[in-house]
Amino acid sequence: MKDFDEIYRLYSKSIYRYLLYLTGDHHLSEDLLQETFYNAFKAIHKFEERSKVSTWLYTIARNTFLKYRNKNKKREILQFGDGMFEKIDLEMPDVIVERRDGMKAVISAIRRLEENYRQVILLRSIGELSFRDIGEMLEKNENWARITFYRAKLKLKKEMDDSAKSGGGK
Repeated sequence: MKDFDEIYRLYSKSIYRYLLYLTGDHHLSEDLLQETFYNAFKAIHKFEERSKVSTWLYTIARNTFLKYRNKNKKREILQFGDGMFEKIDLEMPDVIVERRDGMKAVISAIRRLEENYRQVILLRSIGELSFRDIGEMLEKNENWARITFYRAKLKLKKEMDDSAKSGGGK
C-alpha cells in the first residue's frame, strides 16, 4: 500500500471535486474532504486491496456526505456556492456569463435526478471511475452501473430539455 501522503496527493483533488458537486459549497466540501481522509487514515488497516484505493476513498467520501446530509436534513446543502465558479477570465465577460449559466443549468438538472442516477453520473463524469468500480462502490454490479449511467444520461437530457422549454428552471 502506498504511503498515505502519496494517497492524499493522488486523490484529494478528484475527491474534492466530487464533494463539491454533491454539496455545491466550497467550504463544506473542504470540511468533508478532511473528514474523508481522516476516516480513511483511521481505517487504513482495514483496506484489503480487493478494490482500488480510489473506489475505497470515493465510498468513504460518499458515506461522509450522506452522514452529513442526514444530520443536517433541515438545512438545504444543495445550493450553488461561490466556490464553484472561482476562475474568472476578465477578457470575455459575456462568454463567462454564458458558461456560468450553462454550468448552473447542468448542475441544477443533475441535482434534480434520483439519488442513484446522480451518484452514477457524478462518479463516472467527475470521479472518472469505471463502471465496475461504481458498481462495487454502490454495492451493485458493473452492468447495473452501466445501465444506470445510460438511463441517467437520458433523464439528464430530458431535464435539460424541460428546463429550456420552461424558461430555465423548476
